[in-house]
Amino acid sequence: MSKENKNQSRLSVLQSEVGPAFIGLQLEGLVERITADSDAYLQQNGFETPALAVSSLLHLWRCGPMSLADLSRAYGRPHQLISIRLKMLETNQLAVRKSDPVDGRRKLIHLTETGQAEAEKLWQFCQQFALAVDDLCQEIGFDLTSIIEKAETALKRKPLTARMPKT
Repeated sequence: MSKENKNQSRLSVLQSEVGPAFIGLQLEGLVERITADSDAYLQQNGFETPALAVSSLLHLWRCGPMSLADLSRAYGRPHQLISIRLKMLETNQLAVRKSDPVDGRRKLIHLTETGQAEAEKLWQFCQQFALAVDDLCQEIGFDLTSIIEKAETALKRKPLTARMPKT
């Protein structure tokens, strides 16, 4: 048995013993699968935007220029994560940072003309993607997006650690 197979086997044993404790690992795997599949589709269809940056591009397209802090607040995600996604857009020349005309210390992220055109096409992609997610939900027998939203809301009210038995 290869080292990789041994490690996977050990992980499987751990998961069978304390399965729910590995929910983060399971969700991470699901995100990676969805992202890789989406990236492949986007590349095959001539898009420049990586899957992880699609929501940021579309947010800028719909809401106009904004700062990194604004995007971070809008998504409720750390600055570092949003910064990585914006770098992806900048690297592909879909967005640029410019000084805020009202506050020169602030930088606003603007879509380039290429970014604007890409966003319009991506909007169509997202509508098709939503149909694919609906198909998945039909197959598995429940609304995955609704379950995720409910879980996030419940965890904001009461984190998993607060649900653990007192020791």
